[in-house]
Amino acid sequence: MSSAKDSNEVVEFMTLFTRLKELCDDRPDRLKDVAASDPSVSDFCGDLFFAADALECKERRHQSLLASPVDPRFISAWRDYQSRYDQIVSNIGLSTLLADIELDKYSEGIGPAHADQKWSVEDNEADEQAGAIWEAIDFARNYNEVHPEFAGDDWGLVLQNGVDAWPAWKRRLVLTCAEYFAAEG
Repeated sequence: MSSAKDSNEVVEFMTLFTRLKELCDDRPDRLKDVAASDPSVSDFCGDLFFAADALECKERRHQSLLASPVDPRFISAWRDYQSRYDQIVSNIGLSTLLADIELDKYSEGIGPAHADQKWSVEDNEADEQAGAIWEAIDFARNYNEVHPEFAGDDWGLVLQNGVDAWPAWKRRLVLTCAEYFAAEG
């Protein structure tokens, strides 16, 4: 299934995806029903969703990830996942994640005011992270013009901070939105 050169992310994805295909007899159209009848399959979809997301983030950071020598079985499985499973696994995985949020805390007097305050804090954090991303983009755009010799090492750190901010911001946004709308509902 995996070779010695495969990254941990590739091995995890291959293990989870192979097992998921077994659980639904390689019929993604059955996956929603299988998950509805067995909550552990829903949790499994959440695990696969995050494993695939980690690979996508790694691919965006290192565009040669899937172009470098990789087990052809992984490439085939990755394409199969993206074309037939990605959407349904994402839907089930995110639904499971949102269902795990402690919605009952809003009935204990915390309510929408707390959600508004938390939204504000998360909004400020998102602004800072978005700023880091834009700073990295601007820095990369302008650095080559100002310093064509790439004399310093700071540009790599600035770029890495921007890239690292994105996955954390994306997950926090999903959770914060879910809590906010649960409190409003």
